[in-house]
Amino acid sequence: MGLVSLVLLAIQKVFFEYVKLIIKFMHLKFNRNKLSSFKRNSLLFFCIVLLSSNYLFGQNNKIDSLKAVISVEKNDSIKVVQMVSLFELYQRENKINDCKKTADDALAIAANSKNKTIIGLSNLIKGINYKDFEDYPNAQIHLLLALKNLDAKLNTKHLGDANSYMGFIQEQMNLYDKAIVYHRTALKLRSEISEKITSNSYLRLASCFDCQKKYDSAYFYFYKGMRIANKYNLKRNLSAFYNNLGLTYKSENKVDSALVYYGKALDILIEMGDSVGIAGTLINIGAFYVDQKKYDLGIEYFKRGLWVAKQTGFKQWIANGASGLAGVYYSRGDYKLAYDNYKLSRDYTDSIYNEAKANDIANAEEKYQSEKKQQELEIADLKIKMQGDELSRGNAQRTLLIIGLIISLIIFALVFWGYSKMKKLSQQLSFVNKEVIKQNSIIEEKNKDITDSIQYAKQIQKALLASDKLFDDSFKDYFIFFKPKDIVSGDFYWAHKTDTEILIANADCTGHGVPGAFMSLIGVSKLNEIIKERKILATDKIMHLLREGILEIFASANQKQQSKDGMDMVMMRYNFETKKLQFSCANNSLWLLRNGELIRHKADKFPVGFSYGEIQPFTLHEIALQPNDIVLTFSDGYADQFGGAEGKKFKYKNLQNILANSANQPLTEMKNILANNLKEWQGNLEQVDDITVIGFKV
Repeated sequence: MGLVSLVLLAIQKVFFEYVKLIIKFMHLKFNRNKLSSFKRNSLLFFCIVLLSSNYLFGQNNKIDSLKAVISVEKNDSIKVVQMVSLFELYQRENKINDCKKTADDALAIAANSKNKTIIGLSNLIKGINYKDFEDYPNAQIHLLLALKNLDAKLNTKHLGDANSYMGFIQEQMNLYDKAIVYHRTALKLRSEISEKITSNSYLRLASCFDCQKKYDSAYFYFYKGMRIANKYNLKRNLSAFYNNLGLTYKSENKVDSALVYYGKALDILIEMGDSVGIAGTLINIGAFYVDQKKYDLGIEYFKRGLWVAKQTGFKQWIANGASGLAGVYYSRGDYKLAYDNYKLSRDYTDSIYNEAKANDIANAEEKYQSEKKQQELEIADLKIKMQGDELSRGNAQRTLLIIGLIISLIIFALVFWGYSKMKKLSQQLSFVNKEVIKQNSIIEEKNKDITDSIQYAKQIQKALLASDKLFDDSFKDYFIFFKPKDIVSGDFYWAHKTDTEILIANADCTGHGVPGAFMSLIGVSKLNEIIKERKILATDKIMHLLREGILEIFASANQKQQSKDGMDMVMMRYNFETKKLQFSCANNSLWLLRNGELIRHKADKFPVGFSYGEIQPFTLHEIALQPNDIVLTFSDGYADQFGGAEGKKFKYKNLQNILANSANQPLTEMKNILANNLKEWQGNLEQVDDITVIGFKV
């Protein structure tokens, strides 16, 4: 490269940086700007076009080169892979009609191929194109064909893309649980290739949880995906994270945070020269200000976004911007402007739909005409052949007529005999079918009755658990993470408070579901009797008497059954005045977080219930708690949960690391961290046991 070229390149770079500064200045200071609206918008668009042109020039070179390669390629498999790359380039420029032609060309190749990769890839891009036209039913059909044909080892990336787009379509139909399953599958597939390509899956998962108003989970996936986008400098993805995070903060009415992230998204889009993204973000900011009842600012941003959208021709943002303005003007009583913008929004919404339909109709017409011509040629050939054969067929027809008559009589006799047999068999099957339907109806009714009874039992069990108010009155910070495996739980937590102290039990009964719930009712009943009625307060004595009560109830059971009856348990007694904690542990330990260090207090290795050998007393522990100490107890459900890449148990060591790493967080945040980690670890696997984790700070 010569000296002159280097100088020109440097001047161009400085110029584009200057243009970016102009746009940022206009965004931050527009309300102080003295320019007219027309001049201001003209300057904004001029700057965006200058930035975009630099990007588009490079893109067009890539497209032209790829089209040239495709035109001479003879191998269908390679050709379709190249078409997928061309489709992706067109998609980045929002050229959905060029995308459509590319997808149709790929499908034409697939129609004459038995190669699963060709069929899968062509259906993938056709499904994506239908998605871009918002024709979700057809998009889903082609994406499902892609999922069916793409191989997990040979086409890992594209299989991940197919799952991702299927998840997006479920989102549009508000089927968020199904969407999450698809997005998690996409995340797993993409993770096998590179962390770099996983950020979009985290974005989609975050959006799903946001729509379900599960904001803790949404933030978890937002920040995880943003870390990856930042790590690999994925500016387009990062702008999408910022935009969506702004929407989430807006939903939670965290206005300052929402505006900060909208601004960050806009800065990146300006830097990239992404005029379509700029239009969408400006419109989002307009909606934000309208929600804050800052209507003048809202109108200004809606106008800006709409103006940029019109210049770029992106119809969705034109429709959204006009719709936003229509709403503001209507609320202000300016019905003419409201109607004008409503009409513009409706026209562009219809245009998006009609454009897709017009292309489909045109293709259908083209196919129809092609098929029609083919049929006319076939008919003409047939007529010529018939004329040549007509003379020779005269005698043959008479012979065939006689043979045909004989064959018809034989067939008629066989059909009549078969019909009689089938009628008899049908009557028998009808009777059997009615009986099956009757029995199914009875079973369904019984299942409903049983489920209704269990649901009622759940309400009873919930009423017997310690109330949040009791914990609120006792501790400055606490959490209870309680997640039953089934409708009712074999885990339970119980508490009793006096003026000077509180007694807390965290118990894991044998089994889960209905059997475990029955055992939990026995445990709660016996604790009420021992502590509230008999006034026994020493934790080792409480557990000893509880064990005696359980053994007495199950005394008539055989030894094999007795060995299963009981509970693992931590019983605590905390004095508010002396700050001393007395506790006893059966199989489950008590952990103490002090100054970031986790201290484990080991449990007795026998349950509150039947155990082999001589009955041993429970150990009485007593420790003096210090300010900001965190006491933690748990059942074994969290550590025993299967999950992760290899489907293994989570284990106590990992639980210990999570708790120690979040020691400085508020306990409500510690609970959220536990919940999010469990969900990510478990994935699509079934929960194996009831889960209870309790923590409180003194």
